[in-house]
Amino acid sequence: MINVIQTIREKNEKSLYLLTILTIIFFIMSFKVMANVDGLTFYIDKKNSVHFMWQSDNNQKNSSLISIQGAENRLIQTDDSHSRVDDLPPGSYHVTIQTGDQIEEVDFNLLPLPRQPRSAGAMTVSSIELISLDKSLYPEIALQFRVWDDSGNPHNSLARSSFSLTEELIQLSVFDFSKPDVVDFTRMADIVVVFDDTGSMGAEIGYLKENIVKFVDTLVESGVSSRFRLISYKDNANDGWSWTEDAVLFKAHIESLQASGGNGTEEDAFEALDIAGKYHFRSGVQRIFLLITDAPSWGEGVDEYGNPTPLKSDIISLLQTNSIVLYAIAYYGDQYYGPGSLSVETGGKWYPITDEFSNIVDDIGELVGGSYKISYRTPNTPDSFMGEDASDIQVVLTHDDTATVLATSYTYNSAPKITYYMLEPTTVSEGNSITVYAHVNDPEKEGLLSAALFYQEGHASAAWTKISSIDPLKNNTVIRFVIPGDDVTTNGINYYIRVSDSQNVQGFTQNRKPFFTC
Repeated sequence: MINVIQTIREKNEKSLYLLTILTIIFFIMSFKVMANVDGLTFYIDKKNSVHFMWQSDNNQKNSSLISIQGAENRLIQTDDSHSRVDDLPPGSYHVTIQTGDQIEEVDFNLLPLPRQPRSAGAMTVSSIELISLDKSLYPEIALQFRVWDDSGNPHNSLARSSFSLTEELIQLSVFDFSKPDVVDFTRMADIVVVFDDTGSMGAEIGYLKENIVKFVDTLVESGVSSRFRLISYKDNANDGWSWTEDAVLFKAHIESLQASGGNGTEEDAFEALDIAGKYHFRSGVQRIFLLITDAPSWGEGVDEYGNPTPLKSDIISLLQTNSIVLYAIAYYGDQYYGPGSLSVETGGKWYPITDEFSNIVDDIGELVGGSYKISYRTPNTPDSFMGEDASDIQVVLTHDDTATVLATSYTYNSAPKITYYMLEPTTVSEGNSITVYAHVNDPEKEGLLSAALFYQEGHASAAWTKISSIDPLKNNTVIRFVIPGDDVTTNGINYYIRVSDSQNVQGFTQNRKPFFTC
């Protein structure tokens, strides 16, 4: 009897052991399927390099084998979810990518690189392309645009007298004008790098940082007066850097990034873009975002922890309102690539994460340095409409010799108004705090988004410090800011106030010129 019981026990233990092994194998196979290829797409850049991209479900790296058959055959192995293939001859190709047990296939034709020789003789204007309409300093309006000739080449030598401008059928004779070959506002840029530094970027972060450094050097050498800022993100945004015009310092910021962390496939790009879209930009300069990521952002308005996040439509509206052009160096998902994406809707461009930065430098160089700019003060202010609907103000720019027309429109939104009441105490002394009272009001009564006071010790080289109001922010009310006594010295204090409405239109005291008190 004892022997029978022992035999049954041994059989049960063997069965349990076998079941455990089978369960482990099942989970390994299940995990393997989750990590397999999820769709395959390709992109052919202007140098005829072919970029292949696919997305893994678990945001991890998985070994893949790429077989290319056609005019030239190649076999490539990679641990990334993308690959760039250079120097393929023109012809038809069949590509197979295998990750684990799953196989994806695609066919494409690679055409010879086109040749577009410049036509001889005088150039004729064939089209005017709008880059941006900046209304962030309404009633000051700025148009940035390119002009193309009949051979598809940029026409950069037109004079101010070549153009006429109307707004709501009112002829505008007074406007500032600059050509692409003039080093002025059309050659200035505020550039924000929005960088995904999660663990899945480990294989790319080294060469991406190196390429950003080269990009900065090239931009500086080209004569573009640039200001830079970095914001990174994982499951949350890291807004730990400030604006700088020092290219060496900015490159050090970039070099400090390390790939680590991040859970799941989606990351927090939209939160980082929401923060960056509300930065303080210089007036009249080109505003450019470089978004670098290998993963999508949470897109349903909530992250994996249940916290609210911006929607893609929110980010597009914010970037458009602030005339920000976004270049996405990213994976191929529809958040960043194709119709309705951030890059398309802001007038930017998408590049595969495998792309050479020389393509990006060329395109941004054309945007910043290859454009005209017209700026003017609109005669169409809220008072001039006397209650009429002015939600869509029409602007028409015409090249008079060829009757080539650029027609666009904008909706007006007056900047919030700021009025000083008093300082407390009225006599400032070293070591004692200062309370600044200000009345704020949004003319459209849409509500106020934020209010901040910026101050520095009374000399131009001192750093600026930002403080928020100590009162709840309400429209048509008085708010207070307290400058700490520790920062008040015999050198005095420079300060100004910035208020943003719900559309992120910003109002400033004295047009950003600081007040001084001592």
